[in-house]
Amino acid sequence: MEPKGLPAFLKNEPSCLSAEAVKLAAYHLGRHVRSIERERAART
Repeated sequence: MEPKGLPAFLKNEPSCLSAEAVKLAAYHLGRHVRSIERERAART
């Protein structure tokens, strides 16, 4: 699947997670991404 097609694909899929579960996943994913960015910045 092309990355550009992901939003349309997700729009057509049934919802399986509660809004609270989505917020929690987004929070932890954001923390993970920021930690990787900090690691990369520390190496340079």
